[in-house]
Amino acid sequence: MRWLQKIDAPQRAASGDGVVERLVAVDPALPMLELARARIAREWPDTPPWLAFAPGRVPDFCPPAYDRLRFDVVCGSLVLHDMLDGRDDESVVALLRALARRLRPGGALVFADCFPAHAAAARAEEFATWETWMTDVAGLAPDAVEAFRAGNPEVVAMRSHDVLRAAATLVASDATLHVEEGRGAPGGSPWRVVTMVFPTPPA
Repeated sequence: MRWLQKIDAPQRAASGDGVVERLVAVDPALPMLELARARIAREWPDTPPWLAFAPGRVPDFCPPAYDRLRFDVVCGSLVLHDMLDGRDDESVVALLRALARRLRPGGALVFADCFPAHAAAARAEEFATWETWMTDVAGLAPDAVEAFRAGNPEVVAMRSHDVLRAAATLVASDATLHVEEGRGAPGGSPWRVVTMVFPTPPA
């Protein structure tokens, strides 16, 4: 997918190359949308016609202007752990199905988040690797790392990418899932980028 190949390109370059036809930023928090607008305005005094900001919470609520649109990519960074928090396995499938319905054929759900291993021992090893990196490389004090874990239980309890793979194939039998290490993250940590491609999105 050309969009994924251009994921680190400035949006101006990406749109000029015809990669980005429309970009809709959705957030339930108006202050976050205003912050995003302000950052964009520093580069573009006038908002590009292909860029829009919309208050909403996908997929439970999407502004009417975009409700019938279908996208090549639905993506989020550090949002899926909140969307999955408290959901059972059946609800995980329902969430992915609702998101996949927003896609065009061949579209993808792309999430950068904490996706630890499924097995308990491997999961614990990945979090230990991450904690070591945070203290030895990022320079955080051990109590700051522990405070993060204690204050973000939904991150620590996040579903594995194996669970998402199984859920995606229940949404569409031809769905595929690709996992890569998060950029800048140490090898073997729980931070990854998961891409779920749906050649045939659910009706």
